[in-house]
Amino acid sequence: MAQRGRRVHLLTCNNGVSIGTDLSEYRFNELKSRFSDGIVSRVIVSTAGLFRRVALAELEQDFALYSKSLFDY
Repeated sequence: MAQRGRRVHLLTCNNGVSIGTDLSEYRFNELKSRFSDGIVSRVIVSTAGLFRRVALAELEQDFALYSKSLFDY
């Protein structure tokens, strides 16, 4: 989108489990240096509660019912 001259607003979701925001910060800086006029803003949103509800809340029940969990796919 930035290559096409569009203004881009970036969104980073932090689930609190994976590699964190360090890599996304690095990528943001890359994009900002390459498309300085196109990258307008960046917001980091915590999705830790959602991740717990979707992936972890019923982990034991998933194993009992399906012998698998969300992480097995």
